[in-house]
Amino acid sequence: MANSMPKVMAKSKASNEPYRKVKITMWDDPKFRELSPLPPSGQSLFIYLLTSPFTGIIPGLFKAGRAAIAEELGWEIEDFDLALGEALSLGMVKADMKARVFWLPNAARHNPPASGNVVKSWVRAFELLPECELKWEARESLKAACYGVSETMGKAFDMAIPLPKDKPKAMPSGIQLAVNSKQILKDQNTKTLLSGAEKDQPPTRQNAAGSYPEEFETLWHEYPKREGANPKNKAHSCWKARKLEGVSVEAMFEGTLRYRQYCEMRGQAGTEFVMQAQRFYGKERAFENDWQVNTGGLNHARNTATTIGNTGESIAERQLRAGREQWARERGHTGMAPVGTHDQNLQHPMDSQEWQSSLGPLGKTDRGYDE
Repeated sequence: MANSMPKVMAKSKASNEPYRKVKITMWDDPKFRELSPLPPSGQSLFIYLLTSPFTGIIPGLFKAGRAAIAEELGWEIEDFDLALGEALSLGMVKADMKARVFWLPNAARHNPPASGNVVKSWVRAFELLPECELKWEARESLKAACYGVSETMGKAFDMAIPLPKDKPKAMPSGIQLAVNSKQILKDQNTKTLLSGAEKDQPPTRQNAAGSYPEEFETLWHEYPKREGANPKNKAHSCWKARKLEGVSVEAMFEGTLRYRQYCEMRGQAGTEFVMQAQRFYGKERAFENDWQVNTGGLNHARNTATTIGNTGESIAERQLRAGREQWARERGHTGMAPVGTHDQNLQHPMDSQEWQSSLGPLGKTDRGYDE
């Protein structure tokens, strides 16, 4: 009777849960490319990183540049950064932007090696990856996935990809058994690799109240106010993206102060002429500009305004006047005090003749001021 009982099969990836095979050549298929493209989103990016032509023989570990991925998807680089920020904050993706290494921590757990020969095939691909800390962090996860299959598989991994002697100690990583695919969206215990100095820090995420890191809040407080839309969440994502590229927080803060001073000098603060913050901290890195006001150009604008006469106040003159008035109000001055000092190289003090030639004689009707 015992011999008639069906033999119990050992649990495997195939028998434990449903799965599907996806060919990475799908992305280059002419018919597939004629379909509507994936819209920029965190889910779209994660699916692409799992199955893209950039992936190699090692599950979830490969080399690729952010600009190259964005181009393949047909996305703007800023849209890519926003989508990547979602995946990074959840720990579903880790990336070293300088080394151009991407790693999906749970990929090996869902695609464990089927034999020791598979592990041996990883060796050359692992050696070709750029040298970085993320590479060796991924090694520990791959090792855990192998030991999760069997001790024999784990020892085969240790022999195939040994830890170099110059690595003082392997990064701690417990033995992890293969799990079902639903857990990939729940596993938020991994840490986001942002840069060399921040790799051991937990990812910063917005809570339900919409809080941001203190250093970003300080920067946001100094950013010039703008009339119209200026999404804070998108500015924060671009700010984080620049940090991923190695830009220091101090450099972006100093650039913000320069731009605020520029907008105040130009009379643009509080208007629609202020650049959106997501663009200011975007791929063009506008925060690296000098943002110096050309005082010669401003004097030329004032002289030009006087030639208009009764035809109306020029845009340049209007901005200059508004800038002076706002600057004086903020500092408690009642008169037209000079803005800045000679040492600041902002604007030279003007005598009474200059003011009169710039604004016109008092008491006369000026259609530009009546409008």
